Amino acid sequence: MTNLTKNRKEALQSDFAPLYAVAGLADAAYLSLRGSITATLADLQARQAKLEERARGTRTLVENLPAQARGLPEQLRQLPELAKERLAEAQKQASSGYADYAGRGKGAVDGALVSVRKYQARSTSRASGLVDDVVDTVADRIDDTTAQVRTATHTARTASGTARTTAARRAGGATTAAGRAATKKAAAKTATARTATVKKA
Repeated sequence: MTNLTKNRKEALQSDFAPLYAVAGLADAAYLSLRGSITATLADLQARQAKLEERARGTRTLVENLPAQARGLPEQLRQLPELAKERLAEAQKQASSGYADYAGRGKGAVDGALVSVRKYQARSTSRASGLVDDVVDTVADRIDDTTAQVRTATHTARTASGTARTTAARRAGGATTAAGRAATKKAAAKTATARTATVKKA
């Protein structure tokens, strides 16, 4: 089964058969128009060459006109039959053309959908890469900030510990000096009391 036959069958079974037929008709019209323009240019060149040839053979043409005029009635009698044949052929082509255009349109639409899906996949892949890059950058910055906070916390703890140690040493020194002074006072009181006791005795 050829691709066109498969597309034709699937298109006729689809709910989008009229859409496919219009798309196929547009595709065929485009190709036909493109071919028609090329053919028309070639035809114009050929006609120009013929006109130049006819200009040279005008005398012969004028001489043949009476013979052509005598054949006109026969050609006019054949016209209705020729018109009927062409009309029947056009109807036959139109009935099979609908299915052909529907199949062709389905192929064109399917091709366009494949292109859109490929583009969408590429776009999603690029967006995913950008998101990964942003996540990596944010994670790196968070790691850097966390390291800086840890360093600052360690420095603050070290400074606090040093300040406590220094304060404790100073407080210890002051306590020791106060203890010595108190001991001296107590010793002086004791000595004074002994002296007073000795004098009384």
